[in-house]
Amino acid sequence: MDNMKKKQVQCLEENLKTLRQLVPLTMEQLAYDAGVTKMTIQRLESGATKMSYPQYVTIRMIFERIVQRRIEGDPEDTFLQNAITTLLDKKDELSKEEYAQSQKTYKIASVSVFSGIMDGLEACAKLLPLAAILPVKTAVAIGAVGIVATALGSWFKETKQ
Repeated sequence: MDNMKKKQVQCLEENLKTLRQLVPLTMEQLAYDAGVTKMTIQRLESGATKMSYPQYVTIRMIFERIVQRRIEGDPEDTFLQNAITTLLDKKDELSKEEYAQSQKTYKIASVSVFSGIMDGLEACAKLLPLAAILPVKTAVAIGAVGIVATALGSWFKETKQ
């Protein structure tokens, strides 16, 4: 595998979980679409298994197909497309600090998008400005609190009816 392909694979390995959650897809859904097992996705996300170039191409095509469907439905919903482009294609164009900040920003947004608290447009508008000032663990904790609050709110509404 040449250096460019290695860099592409490495970028997806580093950002697979974040991008999967931004879509949002479960491990099972991505595994099914990619023709692999959930365990394979889990091992790729944890770094226990190295991603092959054919796996990279397959997963990238899955993400690109989802982006296309989203843009067809709402031309202004470019959040996922921007995340994919930034995290997978712009690593060499950004400084280390800018790239790390982008990873942090999209990781924060992925927690809220995956949990259903907000969609990509809301995450872009509400969470991205915070990413510059919050450490990742703090932002993830805020996202977790939001998940619990949302679940409790839904449960409380159901029990009142």
